[in-house]
Amino acid sequence: MIGLAICAALAANPGVLSKDEVKTICDNVDSLVTAAKEKEVPPERLICVAHHESKWIPSLIGSSGECGITQVLPTKKTPCSELKKISVALEKAASLLSKNNLWHRLASSVCNKDKKCIIKHTLMGYNAGTAAALGKGSKLNRAKNYAAKIMRCERNYELPAIP
Repeated sequence: MIGLAICAALAANPGVLSKDEVKTICDNVDSLVTAAKEKEVPPERLICVAHHESKWIPSLIGSSGECGITQVLPTKKTPCSELKKISVALEKAASLLSKNNLWHRLASSVCNKDKKCIIKHTLMGYNAGTAAALGKGSKLNRAKNYAAKIMRCERNYELPAIP
């Protein structure tokens, strides 16, 4: 049910998403809902990360070897062939953006319980690594811009809450 509601909301207000992106999301909405629910990450955050990383193109490989819709670096445990699967990419991104991830914990230490700051720094970590999550490093400006884009994208959507 929640998946249908998300698809209906996106169809009514695609925001920055193309028709192809909305179709891909709706074709994979169960994976989106599962990843968002299990890792307690808002579905709109996952939608926006995938939009900005790949425009929801699962076969995309980035210049540094990052793979899939969420452009995550492959590991031995999760190779690129797995990250090209939308369900795997969403689960991995949700895990990296979750409260249990190092970037969130580091952001929490920097942000003094300011929720918006914690989200921003966690997204900065997702984009540019641990130093960025701490508000440091040579990629800091890029990471700040990335986090601002994702947070701005999220504001386009009022999706149903996942119970």
